[in-house]
Amino acid sequence: MKSRRPALDLRLAPLALGTWAGAWLVLSAPRTIALAAFLMASLLAALSHARRRGRHRDSERSVLAVFIAVGLGLGILTSGVHVATRGTIIAEAAKRGTDNLVVSIEAIARTDPVAITGPEWAGDRRRFIADATRVCLKGQCHASREVVTILGPTSGISAGSRITASGRLRAARPGEESAALLSASKLAESSPPRGLGALTARIRTDFRAVADELSPQGAGLVPGISIGDRSRLPASLDDAMKAASLTHLTAVSGAHVAVILATVLLLTAALPRWAGIAAGAATLIGMFLLVGPMPSIKRATVMGLVVLLARLRGRAPTGLPALSVAVIAVVSIWPHSARSYGFALSVTATAGLMLLTPIMTRVLARFFSQQLARALAVPLAAQLACTPIIALMISEVQTYGIFANLIATPAFIPALLTAMPAALLAPVFPRAASVLAHVSSGLTWWLARVAQFFAELPVARYGLPEGIGGVAIAIGGCLVVLGTVIAADRWLSTRPRKRQASRRRMRAALAIAMAAVICGVVTYRWASGGVREWDMWQCDVGQGSAFLIRAGPTSALLVDAGSPGAGVERCLSQAGISNLPIVFLSHPHSDHVGGLHDVLVGVDVGQIIIGPSRHPSANTEQTSQLAASADIDITDAVREGRYLTGSSGQATWQIWGPTRAVADSWDHDAGANDLSLVVYAESGGIRALILGDLELEGQAELYRRLSAVCSVPRCPEIDVLVMAHHGSGRQLPELAHQLAAPVVVISVGADNDYGHPTASAIELYEASGGTIFRTDRDGALTFHATPDGVAVTRRGGS
Repeated sequence: MKSRRPALDLRLAPLALGTWAGAWLVLSAPRTIALAAFLMASLLAALSHARRRGRHRDSERSVLAVFIAVGLGLGILTSGVHVATRGTIIAEAAKRGTDNLVVSIEAIARTDPVAITGPEWAGDRRRFIADATRVCLKGQCHASREVVTILGPTSGISAGSRITASGRLRAARPGEESAALLSASKLAESSPPRGLGALTARIRTDFRAVADELSPQGAGLVPGISIGDRSRLPASLDDAMKAASLTHLTAVSGAHVAVILATVLLLTAALPRWAGIAAGAATLIGMFLLVGPMPSIKRATVMGLVVLLARLRGRAPTGLPALSVAVIAVVSIWPHSARSYGFALSVTATAGLMLLTPIMTRVLARFFSQQLARALAVPLAAQLACTPIIALMISEVQTYGIFANLIATPAFIPALLTAMPAALLAPVFPRAASVLAHVSSGLTWWLARVAQFFAELPVARYGLPEGIGGVAIAIGGCLVVLGTVIAADRWLSTRPRKRQASRRRMRAALAIAMAAVICGVVTYRWASGGVREWDMWQCDVGQGSAFLIRAGPTSALLVDAGSPGAGVERCLSQAGISNLPIVFLSHPHSDHVGGLHDVLVGVDVGQIIIGPSRHPSANTEQTSQLAASADIDITDAVREGRYLTGSSGQATWQIWGPTRAVADSWDHDAGANDLSLVVYAESGGIRALILGDLELEGQAELYRRLSAVCSVPRCPEIDVLVMAHHGSGRQLPELAHQLAAPVVVISVGADNDYGHPTASAIELYEASGGTIFRTDRDGALTFHATPDGVAVTRRGGS
C-alpha cells in the first residue's frame, strides 16, 4: 500500500492573503475602492454561505469566501486605524510645497543613517527614517506620530537616537510610509539611544570599527551578512551581487534567521525544552533589534516565534500555517509592509521553498543523489517564486542565479556563524571579534568571487519588457518550468524500471552540458579579454555629446543626443538599447539636442529632463514639439529651486547644477553654456559626472559649492568625468584639481572648426591625474567596473 503524501495545510492562507490585500488597498488605492472591495467580498461570503446545502465542496467554498472577507476586513481595519492615528500635519505641510516654510521636528531615529550622493551629499549628509514626536511650524507646535525621512549631516546619530531637526519639507510619494522628506539644515542628537537601543547601537558601532580592519570586500560583506549593514559594500561588488542574485545574503533574511535559530536550538538541545525555546525566542528578538525593522526580518521573527510556540506545546511546527500567521501579524502591526517589495520577496521565497522544494527534490532525486537533488531544488524553488516580483521591480531576471546560490551557500553558512559572534563580541572582546571577523572575511571572499564570476558572464541579466508585459512573461516562464517538473514527477513515478536508465542518461547529459558551458565561458572570457558588458557608454557623435548610463539589460539613461544625423541612433543600436526611461538635455544647442528626433524614432523614451536655458528658442520649440508628438513629458530640472534626483533600474542620478538662483540671475541668451545641466550618475559601481558645455563661470559656481564642503582632492569621488565643452580652453584649474578624476572623456569631432580639444585642457586634466580619452581618435568608449578600477574599451575612431 502506497504511503500518501501529507496534505498541505492551506486553511489560514486565504485569511493571510485577504489581510495583505486589504492593507494594500487602503494604502495604494482610493478609499472608495478599498471599501467597495470589502463590501463585495462580504457579499460573496454571505451568498456562498446562503447557497450552502450541506455538500462538502460548497462548505469549503463558503469557508474560503468567509476567510477572504474576514482577511480583507482585518487588513482594511488595521491599516485604516494605522493611517488615521498617525496624523497628517507633516504630510499636509509637505503637499502645500511652500519652499520658504521651515519646519522643526523632534523625532526618534528608526534606522541608522545611510550615505547618499548628489548635491545633498554635502560633507556627511545621510538619509534615515525617524518617528516624529513633535512638529513645529508657523509658530505652533503639535504632537505627531508621523514617519519622516530625513536628509542631513548625521554625525553621531544612530537608530534609537532622539533628534531635533529643522529644514524644508518635500512631499512623499503616495502610499509611502514616510509622510514627507525633510531636508535638514540643522540636525542634532538631543539624547543617545536608551536601554536595548543603546546596546544594539554599541554593538553595531564597535563591529563597524572591527570590520574597518578587513579588506574592502570583507568590510562590506561581513557586517552585511551578520547585521545587515551594507554601508561599506563596494559599489562594484554590490552590482555583481545583484547580477548573480546574491543580494539576499547581505539583506538579513529568513535564511540568516533559520541558520542562527537552528544553531541555538542545537546548542541547547541538552537543556529542558522550555529553556531551549526561551533561548531561541531571545535570539529572534535580539536579531530583530540588532538588524532593525527590515521587512524580511519582521516576517522571519514572527514566523520563528510561531514555530517555537508550536514546539513549546509539543506540536510539530507546520510551515504554511506559520507563514500565514506571520503575514497576518506583520501586515496588521506594520501595514506598510503590504507595499514592500522586500516583504513580498520574503513571503514568496518562503512559500516557494515550502511548496516547490519537495516535488523538485523528488524529480531531481531520480537522476542525482538525494543531497545534490535538494541542493539544486532549494535555489530553483526560491528563484521560481521570486522571479515575477523581480520582473515587476527591475524588469529583468538573473540568468545564473540558481547556480550562483548553489555554489555560494557552502561558504555563506560558516561565514554567518563566525560573523555573528564577532559582532556580539566587538564591544567586550574586540581582539576575539577581530579574529572571527577575519575568518568570516576569508569565507566571504568566496561569495565575492562567485558573484563577480557570474556577473561577468554573457547575458548575466536578461531584460524583460517593463510593466505588466514583463511580469506576464516571467509568470509564463515559471509556469512552464513548474508544469514540466510536475509532468516529469508523474511520468517517472509510473515507470520505475526506467528510472535507473534515466538517471544514467541524465548524468551523461549533465556532464556534456557542464563541459559545453565551461568551454563556452572560457572561450568567451578569452575572446573578450575578460571584459563584461558595459556600464556606461560615450557615443561617438562627432562634435557633440551623447552619453549612456546603463539602467537595465536593454535600457539606459541618455545625457544629450548629439547633432542631427551624427549617429546617436547607431550608438543606441550598437549598445543594444531599446528603451530610454530618461533623456537629459543639458542645454538647447544643436550639438546636444539636434539628435533627439533620431532618438525618438529608434527607441522608446519615458521622460525628457531639460536645463533652465531656452536659447536658442528655435531648438527649444523643436524639442517641445517632438516631445508633444511622442506624448513625452518634459520636466524642468531646477523647478521650484530643487535639485532633481532619481533612479531607474541599476542607475541612480542627481542633478548637481545649476541652482535656481543661478538660473534666475544669469543671462539665458549669453550664458546658455553656463546654464548646462551638470548630471551625476552611478551604474554598475561607476560614478560619472557630465559637465555639459560649462564655461568658466559655470565651472566656478560648481567649484564654489563643492569646495564649501570638501577640503581634500577627489571630493566627491568621480570615476569618469566628461570634460566641459568638448575640451575647450576654458577649463577651471581649481575644479579639475578638486575632482581629480582618473578617467577623463572628451566628446569631440575630428578636424572640427573650434580647435577642440585644446592642448591646455588636456595638460590640465593630465596634471590632475586623469587619463584622457577622446572620441575623435578613440571612437565610442565603453566603461565597466573591475576590482582594480574602471576598464575602458576603445571602439575605433571616426
